Amino acid sequence: MSRYVRTYKVPVPVELYPLCSELNRIAARIYNKTMSLVKKIKNK
Repeated sequence: MSRYVRTYKVPVPVELYPLCSELNRIAARIYNKTMSLVKKIKNK
């Protein structure tokens, strides 16, 4: 299964770093869960 992930880098003020870090973790978790579900469906 090929993967294509588009990554965007956006300048962020220093005071928003913790919020952005949390957002990145949440986005990665959603992506991983989605890919896991897609793999399960394809393997059926």
